[in-house]
Amino acid sequence: MLAKCESLAGTELASNNIERIVSAAHEGRIDSLVVDYRTEVYGRFDAHINSVQFVNRADPELDLIELATAQTVLHNGSVYAVAQSDLASASPLCALFRY
Repeated sequence: MLAKCESLAGTELASNNIERIVSAAHEGRIDSLVVDYRTEVYGRFDAHINSVQFVNRADPELDLIELATAQTVLHNGSVYAVAQSDLASASPLCALFRY
């Protein structure tokens, strides 16, 4: 899965951008999601305007990676937990889109 993320990087079929991934997960467009199991990114997602707002406080209810993971699973996508060192970029996640 990691190799596929790397080979599709920079195309419309993959992303490591958290805003794009959270939105796509909510819409059910993620086929596979690779996440760093130790990283948390805090923020809020507003589905009405398709927007992510990052926050500085650690609040488990505001973990955007957890949100993307849950939405991916709810929409029958696959999630793979890895260590950050296994990811090709500094981003803590990579998504492969269905479309």
